[in-house]
Amino acid sequence: ETARTLHEAGYAEVNWNLGCPYPMVANKGRGSGLLTFPERIEAILNTVYSDSLFADGLLRLSVKTRLGRKSSAEFESVAKTLNNYPLSSVTIHPRVGTQMYRGEVDLEGFALSHDLITAPVIYNGDIRTTKDYHLIHKRFPNISAIMIGRGLLADPFLAKRIREAQSGEET
Repeated sequence: ETARTLHEAGYAEVNWNLGCPYPMVANKGRGSGLLTFPERIEAILNTVYSDSLFADGLLRLSVKTRLGRKSSAEFESVAKTLNNYPLSSVTIHPRVGTQMYRGEVDLEGFALSHDLITAPVIYNGDIRTTKDYHLIHKRFPNISAIMIGRGLLADPFLAKRIREAQSGEET
């Protein structure tokens, strides 16, 4: 019903957040809590794509995820499931859910997960400076986009400075 309402309001895409790390969500098997259950993810995607809005391409679906709930080893089975559907993109936050937003991002885990996904991949995690952005862009030139996220809360002009740096206006 929500998807139909969004479509009627003119939206062309719905994003499913499989990455929410907060215990009140994940401990109920939602958000990143679903990442340990690829069979549940598949059941949900089967239901979504049985609806004519998605089956006929009138509404696209993208997914935001993490490398896993407790371990990045969980991602391989999730990727196999996601690859069975025509997702418009998969945004990957390179941490596991139990990390929340603590600790370093796992760029090696991102590299492995990126290679497993057939849909366009978007990087999301710890872009706080123009240098962070350029390091990710250089290391992963084949990703389709970089999501800045919380970096914009700390620095509302970060996107502007990234654009300026790309065009050579800023060093």
